[in-house]
This record gives sequence, C-alpha cells and structure tokens, in this order.
Amino acid sequence: MKILGVILGLAAIMGCAPVDNSSWALTHVSVVDVVNGRIEAEQTVHIRGDRIVSVSPTETTALPENVRRIDVSGAFVVRGLFDMHAHTFCAGEDCGQQPKLARYVAAGVLGIRDMGSPLDAITEIAKDETSVRPAIWFTGPILDGPRGSQDSMRLAVENEDQARNAVMTLSRSGVHFIKVHDWLTHSAYLAIADSARSQDLPVVGHVPATVSIDDAITAGQKSVEHLGGLTHSVLRACGRTDTRLRQEVLRRGSEMNKRPAYELLMSSAYLTPLLDTFDPNLCIALAKRLGDAKVWQTPTLVLWRLWADSQEMRGSPEDKGARRRLFDTYRHIVQIMYKAGVPILAGTDEIPGTTIDDELDLLVSAGLPPIAALQATTIKAAEFLGVSDSYGSITPSHLANLVVVEGDPLTDIRNLKKIRMVVLRGQQVNKVDH
Repeated sequence: MKILGVILGLAAIMGCAPVDNSSWALTHVSVVDVVNGRIEAEQTVHIRGDRIVSVSPTETTALPENVRRIDVSGAFVVRGLFDMHAHTFCAGEDCGQQPKLARYVAAGVLGIRDMGSPLDAITEIAKDETSVRPAIWFTGPILDGPRGSQDSMRLAVENEDQARNAVMTLSRSGVHFIKVHDWLTHSAYLAIADSARSQDLPVVGHVPATVSIDDAITAGQKSVEHLGGLTHSVLRACGRTDTRLRQEVLRRGSEMNKRPAYELLMSSAYLTPLLDTFDPNLCIALAKRLGDAKVWQTPTLVLWRLWADSQEMRGSPEDKGARRRLFDTYRHIVQIMYKAGVPILAGTDEIPGTTIDDELDLLVSAGLPPIAALQATTIKAAEFLGVSDSYGSITPSHLANLVVVEGDPLTDIRNLKKIRMVVLRGQQVNKVDH
C-alpha cells in the first residue's frame, strides 16, 4: 500500500493522474441532434460508466486529465437505433433458431421491440444485461385465430373467454404489449382490447380481417403494423372493397388452413379493385383520424418491397404487377400519413438481408425528410416505449448507446451504414480504425 501511495503521489506531482477506466470521451465529433433536427459540430461527448455525463463544444470543454479521449474528427454520432418490429427468434421462415443478437448491435440497433417470439425464450433473453445485445421490449406470443398447425409463437383465441385468459396469462408473464393478428373474430378482438386496457398493456399488431381500421382506433390499438397487415385495413379505408371478395376472404380465413386466404389477399383479383378505387382524399381523412388518436404506424416498407420484387412468390404476372402497384401505393400512403402528423416507427420484420437502414432509406423515398426517418428509429421509438428519460437523444444522464458514422445522415440517410464505432451501455464495441 505504501508503494501504491508513493506512485499515486508522484503521478499527482508530475501531472499524470492514473487513467480513469470508467470515464472516457469522444472529441471533435458532430452530434446529430434529433430533437431539434440539426448538427452540432466539434462536440465532446463525455461518458462515465453507462451514462452520458455531458455534451459540449470541444474547444471549451475542460475534461479531467485522467479521462481517456478518442478523437473522431470528421465523424458524426447518433443515438443507438431501434428496430420497432423484430422477431428475435425468427429470420424469414426460420423460426425457433438461437438468436444472433450481436448482428443488431453491428448494425447500430441497440434497442428492439420483439413482435412475436416464444414466451419463455424471449423472457429469458430479455433479462440478460451482460451480453452484447440490444435492449428488448416484447409481446411474447401473437394472439390469433386457430390454425391447422400451432407453434410457440402463437396463442389460439376463439372466443371472448379465451381472449381474456390469454391477456391475463401474458400480463402475469411480464410482456410489454399484447399483439393481435389477422384472423381474430371481432368479439375476441374487442375482448382482448378491453382486457389489455384493464392490465395497462397496449395493444399492437395487425388489424384483423373482421375489424376495420376505425374499429381499431376506437378500441385504442396503440400501433398498427404493416399498414394493417395482409388484411390491407388501411388501404380498405382509402378506397372501396368488393363485398363479394371480402366475404370470400372472411370465409377462407375461418378455415384452419389460412394459405388460400392469404393467396387471395395478395392476388390481382383482390388488389386491383382496391388500388383502382384508391382515393387520396379518403386517405387524408383517415390519416387525420389516426393522427388525432395517435395511433402509431410501423409500415415495414421493406416487407412490401420484398413481396413486390420477389420472384419466388406464387401468382400470375397480373398478381405480381398488382403487388408492385401495392408497394408504390403504400409509399404514397406513408407520405400522406407523415404530412398529417401520424407518428411513424421504423421496423424490419426480420426480412433476410435487410437492416433498419434499409427501412429508413425507404421511408425517405416515401417522402419523409431524413431527420423524420431518423426520429422514427430514435426519439419517436423512445417515446412510444415510454423510455425517453434514458433513450432517444444524446443528452446528459441518458444511457450511452451511440453509433459513430462516417457521413452526415441528415444529408443522406444511407450514411448510417458507414459505421465506425458502436457504443453499447458506455462500452466501445467496434474499435476505431485509427
């Protein structure tokens, strides 16, 4: 101890205080301010432990001498991103796999909303705060009508009693949301919404075929995924549905094998009449209702692009042409919603080969400014999750989840792909190149 005291004393006399390993700083970095939509150049971001201590101009920042400094001149720092529609245990059709959570972190995604995974598996993995993985908020299994084959990702609900029991079971298990899907009956959907409300659990997910988008608004559904899902509830409210075709969808959806229903929903026979009657004015009116009720939208445009471009999906050339029209129309609807003030989130639905950057690029192509797309994956996501006190912006006392990139994402959103460093809970994950 005497030797250590002498060393520390000499270090103090010589002005060489020992390095504080719990404290470090990024210097000469441009901070992307998602709150005000601007770039703050030449900043120093001081981190201690897992929190941001301060954000201030490098020129006037007086850091203690023992704070380690990393000069990232020319780089930009953004908040860690959120993927607000993920399936941790599924990638494409491959479900039940052991998740590779580090892949999110490598893409700068440091928070995810899991929208359907086996309950025991997602609960266990969400508790782990030591591994290199994003923070996880989750729904557990999806609530849907019965199918010919069930799996651990779904709970079959046929009536109101089953609906309420399912919500109670999930509530006791600690889920953050209740997710609804395509083939719930109208009465079961309303029972889920009522029961979830009593448990203070938001309802999120698709809009079932038996339910209109205005029913979902009235029921208090907090977020709508994929612009309603494969039942096309948003598009139905922006045009006129062929009554005979709609009844056929409901009939097929009541069968245990849902494939014929989905094939009809994605066919030219069903889509073309909807697309031909698309009325922007009806859509603007709908967007106002959604905005007034603050029903969040997670468009997952990467999913609609996949269905528009995929050569593997069944169907005639007319079906494929209709799906391409559908993708273009959905981008138009996203633009209408953004202009109407509908809150928008960014999610990927685990489309193979895509990252959240691809969804942000499509949101920009749909008409969102880059700052709005970036907000959808940062500050808006934090607001939706109710964690704005620790996530969403580069602010003192917030969790130090950061991504350092080589270009300005407010000039070109694709610069988010040029990752130089990831900081997860205050720890540097990717080493700086120099």
